[in-house]
Amino acid sequence: MDPIKLAGIAEWEPPQTVKGVRAFLGFGNFYRKFIGKYAQLTRPLNDLLQKNRKFEWTRECQIAFDLLKAKFLSEPILIMPDVDKPFIIEANVSKWATGAVLRQKGTDGEWHPCGYLLKSLSPPERNYEIYDRKLLAIYRALMEW
Repeated sequence: MDPIKLAGIAEWEPPQTVKGVRAFLGFGNFYRKFIGKYAQLTRPLNDLLQKNRKFEWTRECQIAFDLLKAKFLSEPILIMPDVDKPFIIEANVSKWATGAVLRQKGTDGEWHPCGYLLKSLSPPERNYEIYDRKLLAIYRALMEW
C-alpha cells in the first residue's frame, strides 16, 4: 500500500457522523479481500448505517475501528497464486457472514493466503442451519476462485 495512504490510515480519527463511517468503510471496502473476517469486523460500524438508528459511537465501534486500522497497516501480503500448484480453501461462517481464504504453499513450505472472500448473509440466509451456511461459504468460494 502507498506510504501516503498508510500515514493517512494511522492518523484517521474515529468518525463522528454516519457520513464519516461511510467514508471509512468505503475506503475499507476497497481492501476487504486482503483482510480476514472483514464482514465480521465491520459489523458494529455497518450497524451505525441503518436507517432510523441514532448515531451512537460505542466501545464496540471503537474496538472495530481500531482493529480495522491496525489490520490495514499490518495485514500479511497475499502471494501470487501459481495455477500449477495445489490450493486449499478454508471456509467459515458466522451468524452474519460467510468467509473463505484461498491458500497455497509458498517457497518456504508454509501455507500463505492468495485471497480472502467475505460476504454478509442476507436476512433469509441467516436462518439457514449451520451446515447449510457452511456449504454456502464453500459454494461462494468455489464460484469466486
